[in-house]
Amino acid sequence: MGNLAIRTSQPIEWDGKNIKVTNSAEANEFVHPPYRTERSL
Repeated sequence: MGNLAIRTSQPIEWDGKNIKVTNSAEANEFVHPPYRTERSL
């Protein structure tokens, strides 16, 4: 949570049950970042 607060420059309110930040949509983008798809070789 500290890293999220530093990256967004604001306090973070965390909802542990729903695994999300309740006061910042910007911080929520970092909670579950999009992953690359595997490349076929």
